[in-house]
Parts: sequence; structure tokens; C-alpha cells
Amino acid sequence: METNDSTPQVSVYPSRSQLTEMEPGEIRKEIELTLAEIDSTIDQLKEAASPQALRTKAVAGVKRRMGDAVGEALRATGERTYRLGATVATGMRRNPAPVAIVSAGVLLAGVAFAWRRHALRAMRPAPRSASEVLRCWLQGL
Repeated sequence: METNDSTPQVSVYPSRSQLTEMEPGEIRKEIELTLAEIDSTIDQLKEAASPQALRTKAVAGVKRRMGDAVGEALRATGERTYRLGATVATGMRRNPAPVAIVSAGVLLAGVAFAWRRHALRAMRPAPRSASEVLRCWLQGL
């Protein structure tokens, strides 16, 4: 494997030849700075890999994806509902007779149900105790 020697390698750390020219105090300072950088990097990695940070990142990602999915579903549902309503309204305008017939049927069914319920209640004797009231109420359901 060939390397491209034309690209200069830039390092923030002193080379071996520079270290031999440095005083021991300067070398200690370089070592302390390097150790401080390493400590900082390790702390950042620990923080990024902590269970709480990972959980927070995962929850944020799920919320973002779920929000996108829910928003898309609501938008699509809204569009379908609008189209269905427009189709029904157009059909009613073109031919109102079926709507009138269905409406009359629903009205007659409601009246018949109410009349029958009233007639059944009229035939029952009035309840005399709380338990009879509860029994009658449950039978009415």
C-alpha cells in the first residue's frame, strides 16, 4: 500500500526531536496538557455513552419519527375524509331522494322505538322499593 508523502502531517504534539531540545519542565507541561485533553475526551465519551444520554437520544428520535408518522397519518386521514364528504355531498345534490327516504326511515324507527318503550313502561306496575327500581332500570337497558 502506497502512501502519499506529498501531504504534510500536521501534529499538535511535539516531535521526538523537539522533545529532546525541550527542558524537563516544558516536557512536564506538555504531558499535563495532553493528559488534560485525554481526560476531557474520556469525560465527553462517558457522558455520551451514559444510559441516560442514550435513552434521551433514543426517546427524542422515537418522538420525532412518531410525530412525523402521526402527522402524515392525520393529513392522509383528513384528505380521505374530505374526499368522502365531498363525494357524499355531490351525490346528495345530484339525487336527494335516497337521502330523504333513509332520513324518513330513521325517523320512523326512532318514533316506533320510543312508542314501544313508552307502551311497555305503561303496562308495568310502579316499583315499590329501591331494589325494584334497580331491577326495572337494568331491564330497561
